[in-house]
Amino acid sequence: MGGLNTNFLHYLLLILIALTTVAAIQVVGVVLVVAMLVGGPGVIALMLSNKFEVMLLIALAVSLLSTVCGVIISYHIDGATSACIVLFQSGGLFVFALIYNHLSKPNLKAGLLQKAS
Repeated sequence: MGGLNTNFLHYLLLILIALTTVAAIQVVGVVLVVAMLVGGPGVIALMLSNKFEVMLLIALAVSLLSTVCGVIISYHIDGATSACIVLFQSGGLFVFALIYNHLSKPNLKAGLLQKAS
């Protein structure tokens, strides 16, 4: 049968994530790496879209936007760069995505409650 070797792709992805994490920790620090891998762009993208391709683009845009804005904010307030990036990402973009997700699906709870009964 043809197709993609999913085991190979799975382990390749794990190796690439591990290498990226090790290299990034040496460059920017633990706090920023954990925030960018775990709590930020992926979650925000998941809240804004259901299509994988669109999620990838949103996660990339969120990462770039939070990095650039965090560096600019850090420069102007003379603060720690990684903290400003994480605060902009979680304080600004995540809250925006949360509100947008809630407002765009107002009848989701009502629909789930009707199906349950």
